[in-house]
Amino acid sequence: MTIASENAKHAGVAIDFQHGDAARMPSGDSSFDFMLCRAAFKNFSDPVGALSEMRRVLDDDGRALVIDMRRDASMDEIDAFVSQHHRGFDAIVNRVIFRFLVRRAYSENEFRDFIGASGFSDFTIDRHFSGFEITLRKGTNTSQ
Repeated sequence: MTIASENAKHAGVAIDFQHGDAARMPSGDSSFDFMLCRAAFKNFSDPVGALSEMRRVLDDDGRALVIDMRRDASMDEIDAFVSQHHRGFDAIVNRVIFRFLVRRAYSENEFRDFIGASGFSDFTIDRHFSGFEITLRKGTNTSQ
């Protein structure tokens, strides 16, 4: 957090960084209007707890965006993604890492179950390359 705080200060941005467990956030109810979870969700030991906490700390019009890998991503999709973004030795290392990480990722049906159990009812799941972009809204509309 020290590096992030220094970077924010250097950029002239006032940000209060806090460290906490995704399933037990150190923030009050309705504290945020937007949350982003990128490339971390597959590592949460309590995915329903994490989504429930996201919902708890979002204000009534709040949104959360979860961007992560999907378990059913094919090796061809992973290779295409890595080839587009990495070269040489970096590409080799990233192919190995992505092939390991995809095993930890969740399927779309698992995400739908987690979302339903967490209390979110308004969400979209967009598939891309080897992952998902899941937009969650705290409102009470029906899901897609």
